[in-house]
Amino acid sequence: MKQKKWLTAVLATALLSAAQAQEKYVIEGTVQPAPKDITLHLFYSGDKAFLHDSAKVVNGKFRFEGSVQTKGMAYVAVPPDGELMDVYVAKHGGMPAYQIGVYLETGTISLLLHPTDQQSVVVKGTVNNDVMQAARAIVWKYNNLETARAKRLEQGDSVQKEAAVKEYYQIVKAKTVAMGEFIKAHPNALASLDLLKRWINPVTDLSEAKQYYAYLSDDLKASRTGMIYGGLLKQSARIDIDSIAPDFQLTDTAGTMHHLSDYKGKYVLIDFWASWCVPCLREMPHVVKAYDAFKNKNFEVIGVSLDAQADNGRAKWINAFKKAGMTWPQWSDLNGWSSAPAKLYMINSIPSNFLLNPAGKIIAKDLRGQDLMDALRKYL
Repeated sequence: MKQKKWLTAVLATALLSAAQAQEKYVIEGTVQPAPKDITLHLFYSGDKAFLHDSAKVVNGKFRFEGSVQTKGMAYVAVPPDGELMDVYVAKHGGMPAYQIGVYLETGTISLLLHPTDQQSVVVKGTVNNDVMQAARAIVWKYNNLETARAKRLEQGDSVQKEAAVKEYYQIVKAKTVAMGEFIKAHPNALASLDLLKRWINPVTDLSEAKQYYAYLSDDLKASRTGMIYGGLLKQSARIDIDSIAPDFQLTDTAGTMHHLSDYKGKYVLIDFWASWCVPCLREMPHVVKAYDAFKNKNFEVIGVSLDAQADNGRAKWINAFKKAGMTWPQWSDLNGWSSAPAKLYMINSIPSNFLLNPAGKIIAKDLRGQDLMDALRKYL
């Protein structure tokens, strides 16, 4: 009996060791062109695990390996000029901008990277990393198109700029559709959930977010990230089309307190912006044009600035709206992204706007360029 128990224990230990050996990731990497001296860092942070590893690049090669604790995306961080990671973080107050996502899963992962060009990165060798590489190609395709159109916005006359703005938002829409098609084709892939989380904002694209979330497998929806995103979908419903806009209060430049509900009975555009936001200022001529056309037709704009008190933010805010000809009410608590209305309306990017009808119901969101004029003509 004792011998049988011992054999059972030995067998259990052997099986556990075999399982642990199987649950191992290996990242075999190449840096091209090969740097003289650089140390790469691997980071993973999940709800139940944390990892920090480092590897020197020798003759253009490096290697990471370890046990898979939980499937998830880790990041290979590339400090500029071979700087040590702790030195970089201490000097700059955060991680380097150049970070490559890699799923830590069982198997050998091949990573090809360029010290300064993220677009040249290739990650492959395991199921989720192969899918992520395909997703990365889609992201870069549309990002490059967006960048090209954004450059055109800085050139040409007003007509050319107007055309560039229209093309830009068409590209953004096409990217959203492409993301949805990818997620539908890969319902079990971690990359699909990460694409959804990063690129499909439930606040601005709730319809698409719900549709694409439904494509995901039950296992992905039940994951920590999946449940968080599902929660955002529920929260976003209160600021979706046909919902009554949540009331808030803010002060104007004179310190006078105002409530959104004071404007019931009018069509109101709540416009979230900031003096430092280049896309906001680029969009502002369209808002000025719309305001001038409809301000005497039961229409009002309320500017909500996400400027902050620091770095002379108040003066920058006031100077910016005066220079841009924004003659409508301007409110701010000068708390930046922590502004109470920004949190209430789940603002995580600007410009962002909400069009309300006289009953205070949201009837449109994120109207850009000519779309704002078209919407106002429709209702007014």
